[in-house]
Amino acid sequence: MTRLFPSAIAGSLPKPSWLAETNTLWAPWQADGVELDHAKIDATLLWLKLQEDADIDVVGDGEQARQHFVHGFLEQVEGIDAENKVTMGIRNNRYEAQVPQVVAPLTLKGRVHQREATVMTSHTDRRTKFTLPGPMTIVDTIADRYYGDRVAMAMAFADLLNAEARGLEADGVDVIQFDEPAFNVYTSEVAEWGIEALERAAAGLTCVTAVHICYGYGIEANATWKKSLGQEWRQYEEVFPAISASSIDQVSVEFFRSQVPPELMSLLVGKDVMVGVIDVGSDEVETPEQVAQTIEMASKYVPVEHIIASTNCGMAPMHRDVAEAKLAALGAGAALARGGIRAAVLRPRGRRSRQAGALALPGAHPVEGGAAPAPPRRRRRRDRHLAPLLHAGARRAEDDDRPAPAAGARGLVDAGLERSADRGRGRRAEQPDRQRGAAGRALAQPRLAADAVGCEAAIGQRARSALSPLARAACAGGRPHCRWRAAA
Repeated sequence: MTRLFPSAIAGSLPKPSWLAETNTLWAPWQADGVELDHAKIDATLLWLKLQEDADIDVVGDGEQARQHFVHGFLEQVEGIDAENKVTMGIRNNRYEAQVPQVVAPLTLKGRVHQREATVMTSHTDRRTKFTLPGPMTIVDTIADRYYGDRVAMAMAFADLLNAEARGLEADGVDVIQFDEPAFNVYTSEVAEWGIEALERAAAGLTCVTAVHICYGYGIEANATWKKSLGQEWRQYEEVFPAISASSIDQVSVEFFRSQVPPELMSLLVGKDVMVGVIDVGSDEVETPEQVAQTIEMASKYVPVEHIIASTNCGMAPMHRDVAEAKLAALGAGAALARGGIRAAVLRPRGRRSRQAGALALPGAHPVEGGAAPAPPRRRRRRDRHLAPLLHAGARRAEDDDRPAPAAGARGLVDAGLERSADRGRGRRAEQPDRQRGAAGRALAQPRLAADAVGCEAAIGQRARSALSPLARAACAGGRPHCRWRAAA
């Protein structure tokens, strides 16, 4: 990761009304033939630009060319009867769906997602991510009329996924993510065969690999199910140890406005954790401050250099304007959290949050489920002398020369808040001026590269003793030219 708290989306984004029916899963297409092919690519390019405008670091295709995250893959698989669909309970009968049937040995017709992947990689200079359904989730979303063995069918799908994943890597994709919401449902089977199937799907890949495990889209069936899970959702506790022992590099988890105990993230030792800081089950738009505070909470359990700010799940069923505002909040909130790291550098040594290693944001208010940080104290006088040097270091950062977030990002957040209030789902439009001012300042200031906090070239060797251990940890694996790194 090139800077602290890079941002990314979990997967899907809403389809424009000219591409498919809006605000629904399995949305019918609005065109066909060549016109549909062009519309899919147009929508992919649209969302690439909107992600860049929101200052998202790792961008995706938003699954614009897929009617559903599972069935988009199945369309290019031989041995499946998609004409004679049957009704099947999925996710342990959480809801019913019309699904195709496996009726013969499974093989690929050819490449599945090459076109949208190459369009994505050739139209952005940012890191890219592509999502594929995981083997366990596929077998939970299709009827078996051939294998007669759930595990055998999952391994067959894993081989097909591996072939497509290798193709995506050759297309230039940086991160390949396997979506496994079924891991949260069949928890006892994850260690038994789910991880083996996942590893088989990712075998031989040299790009970054990821797995997404969540509590589902923001639809009524999932909301009802979540209410039945009680005050604490501890499904992750059963599956994280097996994932931690796997070769998968990143794990995407649901967190904000969930009942997931935050300490469960500490089970993902050595993994990059895509922390869900955006709630996809509500049209209420988060503020950048809320996003930054959620990152702060996660930093108590995950090393800061391993945190990626993300969405809880895909946003396919969401209103497009709300999704755009949430993307803007995600990008702005991650930038605000980086500002918290810079503030940590300016604090004298010995002043750290109550739990070692945690990021303490100045003036932060408590996140849901978390205790309020201690109020900030006045800095020592010597800190004022470090500030201009740090600014100089940020200006001279050689590896982070992208522009600051678009000036319209704050406007998107505010507009989304107002639309959310109009729908009766939130009251964030009435944010106090002081909070809006903080968000605006975070967006207006030139980006201070988080990695600049430890740039010895800017602030000199003597200043090293003034940095807290947290600040040094935040610079772990910093710039190649940094003399501190060599001296560490």
